[in-house]
Amino acid sequence: MIENPSPHDGLGLFVRLRLWVSELIYSFTFVTLTRDGSWRNELFVALAPKSGDRVLSLGKSGLSSVISLERLYPEVHFTGVDQSPKAVKEISWPLSDKKPGNAIVTNAPLRGSLPFEASSFDIVICMLALHEVLPDDKLGFVSELARLLRHGGTLHMAEFDSPENPGEGRILAFASRIFGPDAIAPHRDGSWMKVLVKGGFTTVKLQSSHSVGIGRISFLKARKR
Repeated sequence: MIENPSPHDGLGLFVRLRLWVSELIYSFTFVTLTRDGSWRNELFVALAPKSGDRVLSLGKSGLSSVISLERLYPEVHFTGVDQSPKAVKEISWPLSDKKPGNAIVTNAPLRGSLPFEASSFDIVICMLALHEVLPDDKLGFVSELARLLRHGGTLHMAEFDSPENPGEGRILAFASRIFGPDAIAPHRDGSWMKVLVKGGFTTVKLQSSHSVGIGRISFLKARKR
């Protein structure tokens, strides 16, 4: 989970309890989404990487995506990033059994500069991470993804988008309590896509949108200028 400055210090017991319940449901939702990979299949196929391409995967389910992707594209080099050292250690076991391997995983914070040189990747995959970032930090987050891509490289982003019915708004409601309404507002009205243009991307294109019951996930593809 991307760590933003906490706005919850000094809250009363009832509010803290409601926040705890929201965090529990929010975390459970991502465990469920990670185990059900059907919603990611379209994004994975749309990557269409070439042999030898370098692909970075980060965000929610970014590490588990690496396992699926390295099986789907054995001639492509994958790097997975997660903030949790425990998650990286656990996912390293299945990868270590493959020799030679075409995937590595590493631990790094998702805010600020990532530990890679500029233009290190041909493709960057960002899975459900932008909605956790505060408005003032969204541009910096997207700009960092652009820095890591070579000129003409592509960003494939999966992100919570505007709900089409009340049920699909539930995950955004829980996220709003955790990360603050300002962080979530652009995902309620779909304006989150605009930050990609400001961050160094062009030909930003919405590829598809999928209901996951508690929310709506949209897939977007953008090219670095």
